Amino acid sequence: MERIGLQAFLSDLLLENEDISGFNFSPGNPIRTELFGELSTPPNLENLGSLESEDTELITELLLENKPELQNELKGTGSCDFSIVVKDANRFRVNIFRQSGQLSVILRRLSNDIKSLDDLKSPEIFKRIYKENSGLILVAGATNQGKSTTIAAILNEINANKSYHIVTLEDPIEFVHSPNKSVINQREKGSDFVNYAEGLRSALRQSPHVIVVGEVRDPDEMEVVLSAAETGHLVITTIHASSARGTIQRITGMFAASREVEIRNRLASSMKWIIGQRLLPREGGGLTAIHEILGNNFRVKEAIKKGESQGRTFEDIIEKNSHEGWQTYDQACVASFKQKHISADIAIKNANVPGHVQREINHHQNSISGYFSAPSGLRLADTE
Repeated sequence: MERIGLQAFLSDLLLENEDISGFNFSPGNPIRTELFGELSTPPNLENLGSLESEDTELITELLLENKPELQNELKGTGSCDFSIVVKDANRFRVNIFRQSGQLSVILRRLSNDIKSLDDLKSPEIFKRIYKENSGLILVAGATNQGKSTTIAAILNEINANKSYHIVTLEDPIEFVHSPNKSVINQREKGSDFVNYAEGLRSALRQSPHVIVVGEVRDPDEMEVVLSAAETGHLVITTIHASSARGTIQRITGMFAASREVEIRNRLASSMKWIIGQRLLPREGGGLTAIHEILGNNFRVKEAIKKGESQGRTFEDIIEKNSHEGWQTYDQACVASFKQKHISADIAIKNANVPGHVQREINHHQNSISGYFSAPSGLRLADTE
């Protein structure tokens, strides 16, 4: 199978079903396509049987042709990521990885549709966040929680409203932005730069106003991110952490203990927002995002520099600043339930303090049913 043959093969499958969202090539299994979250083998491919290791090695060879950096990454780490274009505008994220001594190839379709903050029904405070001129914005969450989608929406607002030079460093490029008021240069790891630390240093020489980094994973990358935020750039990046607390711990944990005080001080000065994000099952189908939102003020700076303590946790600080649009995950769960986006069970299951969310939900349900709890514990009906 030559490169043109692989492209034609994928294009033909897309022609047969435009809803295909991914392809799975794994040894010992037939070729499978993904439709609406489910893997299946198209009827016209069933007679091909299961793939052999030689098949996935050939697919890998074709995909990595003329990509020596990615070839070395696969050899050294056992996996690599990049993107390809199939049938004109259909872009796919490719992940090649080694398992049990064999190669598997996964393609996931990338959306060409950049959602606005309104489309995503993002919290209103997001329209304040994108107006920042400098500092560090961190979007935290686990894998596949929609962090890239959120950043794309924020970047879209900047592009529509500010005349900036924006440089993105991605692995791979997930959303292709068209220039509007801003000039956007999107660079992909592997083809345009070797690693994030080098890409960031190069970006600083390109006179950017905004730098978007796919994900910060090590101290070298975080060092350059902090330096860029400290020198007047707006830096937006993702980090694999479950909360604001986890984000601070993850960043400080990247560095030697001897540098913890220095890193905490720099982070306290440069951090503007931490946005935690989780995708939860939506009532009626699909997914909906909930957010933990932490800004920066004197109390936040103190908690970052000195660590959390009794009465000075990030959750406490967020709750006390909820009038500013900040919110904890628990507050977000309750709000999403009230908006009928998620069920009570999902809200409670995903809460940090389930008992608190349960009480808030009970109170809401009682209030809309015309009942309230008297101090004695008796339930009194509203007589109006």
